[in-house]
Order: sequence, then C-alpha cells, then structure tokens
Amino acid sequence: MGPPKRIPITICLGDPIYPPPQEQQQQGDEKKNAITQEQIDEHHTKMLNGFTKVFETHKKGTLW
Repeated sequence: MGPPKRIPITICLGDPIYPPPQEQQQQGDEKKNAITQEQIDEHHTKMLNGFTKVFETHKKGTLW
C-alpha cells in the first residue's frame, strides 16, 4: 500500500449566502415553518450565481 499520494488541492471561497429566515405559522396546536416555493427558488438562484461568480473569478488559478 505505502504512504498516501499527496497532491495539491485548490479551494475557492466566495461570499456567504445565508438561508432565508424561517417564519413560523400556527396550525392548531402545532407550529410549522412557512417557507414558500418562491423563497426556495430565489435562494437557489442566489446559490447558483454565487457558484458561477467563484468559478469565473478563480478559473485561471487552477492547475489544469
């Protein structure tokens, strides 16, 4: 087996993307989180745009 093969790894970080605040709805005796599909879609778009920005910013700094 031998020792592990060591290779360089590049890690690129972007701006933090925080999840939307969770609002709670009262239904009977139970509280449920009320996140709409619109909020999910908006957050998903922010994440994809963030991934693209990080990739475009750092793509020339990779080793390939």
